[in-house]
Amino acid sequence: MGYKKFNCPMCNAGCGLLVEVEKNKVVSVRPDPDYPLTKGYCCPKGISLGAITNDQDRVRKPLKRIGDKFEKISWKQALHEIADKLNNIRNSYSPHSIAYYLGTNSVHQYAHSMFAVGFMDAIGSKNMYNAGSVDNNNKFVAQNFLYGSSVVMPIPDLPNTDLLILIGTNPAVSNMSLVTCSNVMKVIKGIKVRGGEVYIIDPRRNETARILTKKDDEYHITIYPDTDIYLLLAMINIIFKENLQDDDYIRANTIGYGKLKTLIKDFTPDLAEKICKVSKDDIYRLTRKFAKIKRAVIYGRLGTCLSTFASLNAWAIDVLNIIAGKLDRPGGAIFGKNIINISRLGRIIGMGGFDSHRSRIGNYPDVMGAFPLGILAREILHNKNPVKALMISGGNPILSSPNSNEFKEALEKIELCVFLDFYINETANFRADYILPTRTPLENSNAPVYLLNYQTYPHLEYSNAVVGTEKYGPKPEWEILLSLARLMKVPMFGSALLNSIPKLYKFLRKEFHPEFFIKLFMFLGQVLEKKIPHLSSGTFSLKKLKEMDTVLLGDNEYGVLRKYIQTKDKKIALLNKHLKEQILTCKESIQKKIEELEDLDKNSNEFLMIGRRNLKTMNSWMHNVEVLWRKKQEPELFINPQDAQRLNLYEGEVVWIENRLGSIKLPIKITDEIMSKVLCYPHGWGHKNPYLSFANQHPGENINVLTDSHKLDKLSGQPVMNGYKVLLKKIE
Repeated sequence: MGYKKFNCPMCNAGCGLLVEVEKNKVVSVRPDPDYPLTKGYCCPKGISLGAITNDQDRVRKPLKRIGDKFEKISWKQALHEIADKLNNIRNSYSPHSIAYYLGTNSVHQYAHSMFAVGFMDAIGSKNMYNAGSVDNNNKFVAQNFLYGSSVVMPIPDLPNTDLLILIGTNPAVSNMSLVTCSNVMKVIKGIKVRGGEVYIIDPRRNETARILTKKDDEYHITIYPDTDIYLLLAMINIIFKENLQDDDYIRANTIGYGKLKTLIKDFTPDLAEKICKVSKDDIYRLTRKFAKIKRAVIYGRLGTCLSTFASLNAWAIDVLNIIAGKLDRPGGAIFGKNIINISRLGRIIGMGGFDSHRSRIGNYPDVMGAFPLGILAREILHNKNPVKALMISGGNPILSSPNSNEFKEALEKIELCVFLDFYINETANFRADYILPTRTPLENSNAPVYLLNYQTYPHLEYSNAVVGTEKYGPKPEWEILLSLARLMKVPMFGSALLNSIPKLYKFLRKEFHPEFFIKLFMFLGQVLEKKIPHLSSGTFSLKKLKEMDTVLLGDNEYGVLRKYIQTKDKKIALLNKHLKEQILTCKESIQKKIEELEDLDKNSNEFLMIGRRNLKTMNSWMHNVEVLWRKKQEPELFINPQDAQRLNLYEGEVVWIENRLGSIKLPIKITDEIMSKVLCYPHGWGHKNPYLSFANQHPGENINVLTDSHKLDKLSGQPVMNGYKVLLKKIE
């Protein structure tokens, strides 16, 4: 028996863990008190990794649907049958008749996502979809427009800021995303300890607001959901009108400033007050404070991402940091340092792309090679050259896709559905023909390659798998996909050169592992920084990294914009034709938005719905972990006391929530921590599934039967999952 170090890959925070292992079995998991970034902290998700690995409901052998049951088959039979069927579909229709959906679980395992993309390139299909299109793709679109690459992502300099504005985000629960900051709430609390200020803009007094603010104080600003863009543009407008911008910074680093100033002049604080329900005095006060405090930064996430103008929201947040002179400066929005500059390396290897091809449905641009999940059902249901086969790994789109009923209808039409997962989730139970068992996080080695430039505290680390799997048991996704490509006789990554690498290993009778690509990235990345591994000082190899614990790389740097920006002229492009079009569309929508909100006020049982996260969940797949849910809690619908009193509702009452897409029954929780006329319920629930025996005992309801797959952000394809209208009705 002994303890092995491991870094939790469940979210961007990457907390340090100690995993107790005996005879290749996980005995316990606890926070690592010696991990230099968290020093003994970890959220419940990391602690539960052992329970997931040992879960009796896990899939451990390949399964094939025969009739209405799943039966165990050998890996050889499963892979050969799937490869034959995929080839038949590919040859009978086209490569694009095969689609792939990558769920959230893939994002934090470099080999999983890399080989999924490589597999689709191998078969020649552009029909790749991922969970980013129901999460954060709008951020990548905005970064591409501003900085010339989707992977250039400024992060808030939390340890050094004196003013932090959080809009549509709840780091006490999410641990922040697209930012690697272990024990983030301790760091944010540190802002207040040293005399700084933190503002939270959210329709709900969320967990972060409850920790950092007092009830009814100025630091929690309530806002109507799906109105953020009117507030953000009003803040930009105030900065321009009151000459609070940093002219020297703007002249030296940007283009398009004059046109932007003219374009947003109609978005006034008075308009924002009317639409957002935020006092114009508060808007003026906050904007002036933000502009005048030298070390200040604004950061937004999911609440701003799943809205009508998602990409415009992400752009406006960055523009505020830019024009106020907060970008690339201490305490502002900075570029994370590491031994590799991912934006520079990405330009060479093809990371960070946007709009390289367009979708057939809706003409949406791809974001880093993937189309919006919101159009996948329509691609399957299309009467001309529809999707006939669907691969799904690490995802549960029946619960995560907008308009779940439409997605279920589509699944019934496909000829082949193959799952790579360690659970039989709701989507697999409904439609999978084959389920190929994959390893859990503790069974995979991993390096957070894609997050190297998103770190608040720059560091390097590599996690070895702490337990193994039996020979004919679960396999890593990359190995499954590589095997399928070989059996289909297609070149992995769509490249004869890259496909030859695993072949060469086989010829030399050596075991291939995706670590080869980590070695390659580390070598190329350091050479691009004019350092040669093994020869230059301060360089690292994978072998060296494996021999060390976490390596701290010192503080982040400032004044390095030119090093990271990928535009041709090395200037930030404040405007382009896409952004201009979206601003004009937003301007044209003003009257309609005002009328919609007036109707909302008139109709007593009409509400705006928002979602929320829980510290114990990762979207839909941690509800089967009994240690996290001993009381078998099901989520409740939050409603303001004024609304409950007006509709004569009582605590715990079950009500109907409906719109034109569907209806569900939900128990209510009456709380003054939600705005009047706003309801709140989390996504990822609805576990009517005997294969998840514990989740089935506290199933909750699937809120995404009410979200619209046809109302997507034009640039990122993100659906409106915050601020859509629903009706609340008593059950008679």
